[in-house]
Amino acid sequence: MQQGQAPAENRRNKKASANSYSHRGRGRPEEERPMRMKSTQINSEPASPSFLANCVINGGLALLKPTHTRKLDASTRKAYLTARRRHDHRLLLRDVNPWPGRTQITVPLSIEDQRLALSLARGSHPRRQNWEPSRGGKETSVREVNHGRYSSRCAYDRWGFVPTLKSFAIISRWGGRAALYRHHCGSSLVPAPRGWRWSADANGLRLVSIARPTDDFHPDSGDLRKGIRHIVHQAVVLREKRRAEAAKTRREKRLLLRGSGGVRVGLRDSLDAGNCPAGSLEFARRHGLDPDRRYAPARLLRLEPDNDRLKLAIAVAIRRHAKATPPDAAGAGSSGPNSISNVIAPA
Repeated sequence: MQQGQAPAENRRNKKASANSYSHRGRGRPEEERPMRMKSTQINSEPASPSFLANCVINGGLALLKPTHTRKLDASTRKAYLTARRRHDHRLLLRDVNPWPGRTQITVPLSIEDQRLALSLARGSHPRRQNWEPSRGGKETSVREVNHGRYSSRCAYDRWGFVPTLKSFAIISRWGGRAALYRHHCGSSLVPAPRGWRWSADANGLRLVSIARPTDDFHPDSGDLRKGIRHIVHQAVVLREKRRAEAAKTRREKRLLLRGSGGVRVGLRDSLDAGNCPAGSLEFARRHGLDPDRRYAPARLLRLEPDNDRLKLAIAVAIRRHAKATPPDAAGAGSSGPNSISNVIAPA
């Protein structure tokens, strides 16, 4: 009888010893399991008063400029840089809005990402037709658009399908010093360089100069994935291009706008004037314009009469039209003071 009870007693002892261990502790007893650190602690030691006073705002980690970081003492600066690296790493891993209340700004797609969105959409829906230009959005999907009936005699509606690729940005709550970009292929934190900050306007996300708010650049998905150096280089190149075109047309801008008969303005004219491609395409989409067509200057001015960049694009289109028009045809058409041959100054 004692021999039969031994195995049962051994099983009870093993079961009791198994209950004293935890799966999370990986085989260690509960009393020996280390406690988890709270997310508010930077290291195993509590944060110093200097760190809390200089590096924490409203309970969250502050995004300090390099000039402010250099003013910290050695221990506080080391703790801040460690916390900053962990904070940036967590932002890239989290697929939610890290700053509640901040708007998710849709970033337009580059040509490569447009092709990627279309290929993904066709792979998911191989039998669908009537594909429309790809756009950025909060998620990678296919959006259905109802364009109404084909005609008054047809009872069927015409449906279009818009390939949507995940492409949006969230501006930080620290004065636009950084932007968190979410893409279908991954996430990245794009800091603003010295003298620039991230902002948003009617054309979407933009990098704007602090000293000159009129100098800005609207990046697309390809620009953001290439990095901040590429974005700043493109912004500086387009700024110099706009200044050169503005210097040519500053004296005669009013006369140019008067002598715009027969001129049509397109996307190429806007790019030649130094405007960024993403902002030009967003302007066309916002007002229902086709980027592949050209429009009369009067129609465009009725949309935004005070847009100086639009007037600069019109001036470039008038110059292009004047160079393409033969002198005889221009003189035969009109010889008044508002004719193009009298308005355009020789280069």
